[in-house]
Amino acid sequence: MHAAQLGVTLDTLKVSVSSESDVRGLLGTDEKISAGLDGMHLHVQIGAAGASPEQLRDIVSWADSHSPVGCTARGARSTALGIEVV
Repeated sequence: MHAAQLGVTLDTLKVSVSSESDVRGLLGTDEKISAGLDGMHLHVQIGAAGASPEQLRDIVSWADSHSPVGCTARGARSTALGIEVV
C-alpha cells in the first residue's frame, strides 16, 4: 500500500518468514522450556521498474514499522485467552 502511495508499481513482492524454537516446549516433553519462538526471520524480495534500491528498501522498512503483526510480535503488551465450552 505504501508503494502505491508513493506511485511505485511493484513487479515483485515475496515475503517469507521462518522461525527458531525448541520442539521440546511445543511437544510438552520438558515443562521448563517455552513453546514460544526463540526468533523470527523475515526475508523480503522486492522489485519495481524505475525504483532505486534505496526506495525499495525504504518501502520495506516503512511497511515493517507499520505492520500490525510485526509491531505486535515485537512488543506485545498483553494477551488474553477466552474459552467458551458449549
